[in-house]
Amino acid sequence: DDQAARAIREREHIAAAARKLKCDLARRHADDRTATGRRLGALFLGYLTAVVAVITLAPFRFARPAHFEASLLVTDGGWATDVVLNVVLFVPLGLLWQRMTGMRAATGFVAGLLVGTLIETAQLFLAPRYTTLSDLLANGAGAWLGALLSLAVARRVASTELVTRLWLDQPLMGLVSLLVPLT
Repeated sequence: DDQAARAIREREHIAAAARKLKCDLARRHADDRTATGRRLGALFLGYLTAVVAVITLAPFRFARPAHFEASLLVTDGGWATDVVLNVVLFVPLGLLWQRMTGMRAATGFVAGLLVGTLIETAQLFLAPRYTTLSDLLANGAGAWLGALLSLAVARRVASTELVTRLWLDQPLMGLVSLLVPLT
């Protein structure tokens, strides 16, 4: 009787240890997938930031200007198109920034302003380019819209267990962003 009870307790103990090990392995595997998704996201974000820099700074003829010029708006008549293009250019950056950091959309705006400030500062030294406040604000607005889009996608994807479990939304969104410059 005691041997049978001891054997049952031992089997229960082994079964509980196996369940705990299985849960620990599943959690570790999920953490690995999350880390991989974050690494891919960081790679895509870096790539996309480089693409934005190339698009906005080309043709790369840096020189010290005789005098620095900055204005509030583009003065060549195409200001509306310029603003729209700047917004669209920064939407993927805001989307990936929000996915990487998990922060609110307002931080996407701030991140867009920071990257935009770097770009606009570099444009001070490009002869055919000019720095405008409207470009800077459009960069921030684009990143903010991207962050809002990311939050909306995250809410929608959160209801899809498979995608959430596999953390596929980040690499797939990054893959789409990689293809954009090719079109």
